[in-house]
Order: sequence, then C-alpha cells, then structure tokens
Amino acid sequence: MALTPALHFPIDFERREDARRFCRAIGDADKALAYLFRMWVDWATTGVDYRELRDLPARAEGELPEATMIVWNECELTFIIEDFCGWTGKPGELLGNALAAGVLRLERRGMDGFGTEGLVLNNFWQFNSHLSPHHKTMQQKGAIARNARRTAKEIEVEAAHQVDVIKGRGKQFALPLDVQATPDETKKAVALIMMIDRACGKPLRKSSEYTQNEQLMINALNVVRGVPREDIEKVYEYVIANRDNPRLGKIPGRIIEHFGEHLGKAKEPVAA
Repeated sequence: MALTPALHFPIDFERREDARRFCRAIGDADKALAYLFRMWVDWATTGVDYRELRDLPARAEGELPEATMIVWNECELTFIIEDFCGWTGKPGELLGNALAAGVLRLERRGMDGFGTEGLVLNNFWQFNSHLSPHHKTMQQKGAIARNARRTAKEIEVEAAHQVDVIKGRGKQFALPLDVQATPDETKKAVALIMMIDRACGKPLRKSSEYTQNEQLMINALNVVRGVPREDIEKVYEYVIANRDNPRLGKIPGRIIEHFGEHLGKAKEPVAA
C-alpha cells in the first residue's frame, strides 16, 4: 500500500514573524496556530503552491490590486480555506488577517505578469515541493541534468551546421543593420534557440526563421551576450524538468524573451 506523503513544517513554525503577527491579529495564540496549521494542511491537499482567485473583477493587464482592495467575503476560495480551517468569525476576516500578517500573499502569475491573481502560503512550497504532481526526485533531476549537458553539446554542433548552411546560401540573419554580431555570438544565439525549442519538445525550425524573425534573433543575442553559458544550461535543464507543468507555458520565443525570469526560477532552491 502506498504511503501518504508527509507534510513538512519548518522547525520555527510557531516563532516565525508572520506567525507571531497572525497570533496577535487573531488575539488567541492557540487558536491562531491551529488555523495556521490547518491552512498548511489545506494547501497540502491541493498539491500546489499557488491558488488562483477565479472570481475577481476584470482588471487592466499588469494591474495587481492591493490585498485590501479585494472584498474577500465575495471570493469562493475564501470560503473553501476558512471552512477547512474551522473559522467561525466574519467571512473573509481570517484571510484578511493572514494577508496583513504575511502568512498569505497575493501574487499575479503568468507570462509577462499578465496572468491570473492568486494566493501563496508563505514558505509552504519551499518545504513541500514533493507534494507537487510534477515533483522530481534527486535521481530524476540528476538524470535530467546529465542528459541536458550531453544534448547541449550536440545542439552546439547542429547550430554551427545551421549557421554554415544559411551563410552558404548567401542569406543574412535577421538582425538590424546597427547590430554587429560576431560569428561566435551568432552561433551561440542559434544554439540557444535550438536548445529552448528542444527543451519545449518543439521540432527544428526552418532556416527562414533565423533569417526573417528579427525579434527572436535579437532576444537570443541579448541572452548570449549577457548570460554565462552555465546559466543558459540551468534554464535549459529547468525547462526540460518542467515541460509537463502547465504553468511553464511552452512557447520558446517567450521563454527566450523573458529569460531572466526563468533563470531566477531555475536558481531557486525549489524550481516550480
């Protein structure tokens, strides 16, 4: 019989600043800690770190409201969480206190920051990423890293060949006239595009995409000029490890455009 996954708590669970602020807001430390414990259990049962608020009023792209602007007693997720915690006070008051204390925080997630708004439970995921359906064991991560290093070298050879083919046909790469790229930079930019395509499970591009898609080439060139090779490989490994995760958004061009965002996630102790 399969074992039920364990829920992990930090050793200073009761002494953390957010927990202390929450206890003061509730006015009863024992009850507050019980609510906080149940909140962690509730998050664990969902198997995610981020819980989307589906019933907020429409907002302009990029506009993230202050938590105090949201009428929490009108959100379905409020009732789900507060019911699980055994809250008997005014609807929305428990979540309001949790947000004010820093136990919960409001985030917008999605490419370019124009995604959906939702709640994150402070530090929960750092201790409980193993509850994710997309969790990789250390052995699996090691295998992904080894395979990524091997295929990265193969892709560099393929990129050099692609560059030779395009130049042999007398074509120019899609870069503005005022952008002077060295042959080595061009090869690295093409290799980066190929790496992210492969990491996303996409087929090889036609040569015309390198000679016609100016924005793609510019973004790739900016990455290889500003990001060390080892960090590029980190993102390559990260995308491979997370390509089954619907949150990733497997659009190679956008991953390259927002490379720094994905590098930050790849460098996190727990990449999700």
